[in-house]
Amino acid sequence: MPMQSSFEGSQALYRTLWDLVPDAVVVVDSDQLIRFANPAVWETFGHQPDDLVGKPLAMLQPERLRAAHRDGFSRYIASHARSLDWRRVELTALHANGREIPVELSFAELRLEDGHWFVGIFRDVTERKAHEAALLHSANYDSLTGLPNRSLLFDRFDKALASAKRHDRRLGVLYIDLDNFKAINDTLGHDCGDLLLCQAAERIQACVRDGDTVARTGGDEFVVLLAEVEQPADLARITDRILKAMRLPFQIGEAKGFSGASVGSCLFPEDGASRMELLRRADLAMYKAKEKGRNRVQHYSEKLQEQIRSRMAIEQALRMAIERAELQLHYQPQVDLGSGRIVAAEALLRWHNAELGAVAPDRFIPIAENTGMIVSMGAWVIERACRDLAHWRQRSGASHCRIAINLSPRQFEQDALQKVIDAAIERHGVPASALEFEITESHLMTDPDHIAKVLHDLRDAGCTIALDDFGTGYSSLSYLRNLPLDCLKIDKSLVMDVSILVAVIQLARSFRLKTIAEGVEDEHLATLLRELGCDMAQGYHFARPMPLSELTALEIG
Repeated sequence: MPMQSSFEGSQALYRTLWDLVPDAVVVVDSDQLIRFANPAVWETFGHQPDDLVGKPLAMLQPERLRAAHRDGFSRYIASHARSLDWRRVELTALHANGREIPVELSFAELRLEDGHWFVGIFRDVTERKAHEAALLHSANYDSLTGLPNRSLLFDRFDKALASAKRHDRRLGVLYIDLDNFKAINDTLGHDCGDLLLCQAAERIQACVRDGDTVARTGGDEFVVLLAEVEQPADLARITDRILKAMRLPFQIGEAKGFSGASVGSCLFPEDGASRMELLRRADLAMYKAKEKGRNRVQHYSEKLQEQIRSRMAIEQALRMAIERAELQLHYQPQVDLGSGRIVAAEALLRWHNAELGAVAPDRFIPIAENTGMIVSMGAWVIERACRDLAHWRQRSGASHCRIAINLSPRQFEQDALQKVIDAAIERHGVPASALEFEITESHLMTDPDHIAKVLHDLRDAGCTIALDDFGTGYSSLSYLRNLPLDCLKIDKSLVMDVSILVAVIQLARSFRLKTIAEGVEDEHLATLLRELGCDMAQGYHFARPMPLSELTALEIG
C-alpha cells in the first residue's frame, strides 16, 4: 500500500490499528512532541490519550532523566536516515501518580514526504522485572534464612580474596555447625528446627560487621567471611561473641531449646591461598572442635592438618579391618572382692593393622562411632564374645563366669540389635544370663527413652545391664530409677576419692545394685574397696587385658 503524504492524512488508519495494540503507543514529531497516543497509555502511564497530545515525550520520564532523554533522541534523529528501523531499549518511565515504572520501549522512524515521525510502543515490565529479581534472589540467597547461599558466598569470597591480595590484607573464614540441631529437629519437629536456624542466622549476623558475609551453606552449617582482619586477635574476639550468642537459649514457640555451636577458623594468607583451600581447612577445624567436645572454637594449624591426615588413614584402614581379620578381643578379668574369684571379664576391642601397627582404642573407636562403622564392628564383637564365652565356660570352674560387652549408642539406632544378640546366643549355646551389656552414662542422653526400651528387652531376655563410667556424666538418679540396671561401674577417675566411693556404694545399695570399681592398680586400693563394701573390681592389680588363650589359662579361684 502506498504511504500517505503525511501522518495526519493517515491518522484514521493508524488509530484503527493502534487502538487494537494492548501496549501504550505514542507518535512524536521531530521536535519530540506527542502527536498521537492510543487508549492503552491510560493503563500504562495513567494519562488520558488526548491529554498527551502536544506535550513533550520527555514528560513520560522522571525529571532527572529528561535532559539525557532529549539529547539522546536528538542524536538518534541526526544519525538515522532509514525508515522503519525498529530499536528496543529498557528505561525508567514516570506514571501520572509519580510512581516510577520499568518499561520496554520499541521505536521506529517513519520518514514521510513532509517530515519525520517516530512511533514508540511502551510495555510495562514491572511484573517481569519482579520475577527476574525473584529468580536472581533465589539463585543467590537461602530461602529460609535470607542469608547468602553457597553461590553468592563463592562470588563474594573470590572478590574479597582478589582485593586482599592486591592490598596485602588478611581475610578471616569461620565454619560454624550447630551442635544439637538434629536432636531438636527430631524431637520438636522440622518447623521448630527452621525457627532455630532463623534465630541462629540472626545471632551470627549480629556478631559480625556490616562488610562481612554470613552465608548458610546447607543444613545447620554457616560460613562467615570476614573481609578485613587486622590481627588474629580480631578473629578470636568475633568467634568468642558467636559462641556466647549461640549458648543462649532459643525461643521455639512455647519451648526453649539449647544448641551451641562448633566453630572452625582460619586466616588468609597464613592458612591458605585459595577459596577452596581456606574453606576446607576451616571445615576441618570445625570437625576438630566437635571431636574435642563441641561448643568451642578450633583454629586451623599444620598440626591439625597432620591429625586429620592420620584420622583419614585410620578411617580408610578401619573399613577393611573386619574383612582382613585385623580385629581381636582381649579380656580383662573382673574379680569378686569378697572371695577373690574371677567372676567375669570385660571384652575390649583391639586392632592391629599391617601398616599402622597397633592402633589404640581411643584413636579408632571415636572414628568408628562418628562414621557408623561401630554398628558392624559391634555385631562382630557380640558374635566373637559369645564364641569365646562358650570356649571359656568349657573349662572346669568357669561355668559361672560372664562376659561384659560395651554397647554404643549407634547400635541402639539399629532395630536388629536384639536379633544380633539372640542369634549369637543360639549359635554358640551360651545362656543369656552369662552376658552383661554396658552402656556409658553420658551416652544415655542421645535417646534415653529408646535406649531404656532396648535395655528392658535385653533384661527380659535374661541379660544383665551395667551402667559404665558412673559419676562422670549427668549422674541423674532418674537413670537408677527407670533403667533396668544390675550394676554400677565406678569410673577409675573417682576410685581415689574415698568420700565419693562411700557415696556411690551406698547409693547403689539403696537401689539394690552391685558395684564394680575400675582402674584398681594396687593392693591398698583393693583392700579399701573391700572394706567399703564394693562388690567387684578390675584393673592392673588383678590382670591386664589379655587374649582368650591367656584368659582360659587363668585359675578362676
